[in-house]
Amino acid sequence: MLPLLLGLLGMAIQIARKKEGLENFSLTMLLFVLTGIAIVVYLNQTPYQPRERDYAYAASFYAFSIWIGLGVLAIVEFINHYIKEDNRIARTIVASLVTIACLGVPVLMAQQNWDDHDRSDRYSCRDFGANYLKSCETDGIIFSNGDNDTFPLWYNQEVEGVGTDLRVCNLSYVQTDWYIAQMKRPYYMSSALPITWEQKDYISGTNEVVWVDNRLSEPMTVKQAFDFVRSDKAYTKRDGDNYLPTDKLYIPIVRDEVVASGLFDKDLDNLADRID
Repeated sequence: MLPLLLGLLGMAIQIARKKEGLENFSLTMLLFVLTGIAIVVYLNQTPYQPRERDYAYAASFYAFSIWIGLGVLAIVEFINHYIKEDNRIARTIVASLVTIACLGVPVLMAQQNWDDHDRSDRYSCRDFGANYLKSCETDGIIFSNGDNDTFPLWYNQEVEGVGTDLRVCNLSYVQTDWYIAQMKRPYYMSSALPITWEQKDYISGTNEVVWVDNRLSEPMTVKQAFDFVRSDKAYTKRDGDNYLPTDKLYIPIVRDEVVASGLFDKDLDNLADRID
């Protein structure tokens, strides 16, 4: 509890310095609260996270460290109170000894917490990613979302050389123009994604928002909808902006392609004509 005790001592020292001290304490407390519990409340952070989220409190740790530093200073001042002011050597020695003694706080914290945070010989994430990659056929595509899904896959490809014939497509990034450009290029042994849109169609500031205006009673295929959005013709614009003329889209199913894929060999008689 040494960090806590030093921090509480630092708080007491600030408060004890009357008006100026109270003002400084209020500012430090605001920093402590707003960068700690207030952020968690604002973000509405859910419990049972996939990993510890203590970094959400990082800035509040910095604020509390101010009080810890003031606590160390308070100990130095307390001892110096009993040493004559002109005895600079003694005061310097005292300050040095107190500082060295208080360095035991981070040393003790490291010793107590190292084993809790040491991830040596923990291979769950690596194996998780490797199993995903090994389960896919050559030139397959894995759509991932967020860092927990993606980083184990990237690590395996970049470091272990596993699944370099597969393409990992992160759905969190694919909304950006630079990532779409990356996906349109092959890397390692994987092919480029079959993205037909040109850079002018997805560059930042273009088609980031496409409004829907239901002017058609009949649905469109997804390809027709994309071609409509990408078109430069006047009738495809609404107030100068691209828009979709219907909210009903579908993907036609070509029976011969499904049979040729070999992925389905049962219930072909019940195969739908399209996916709405």
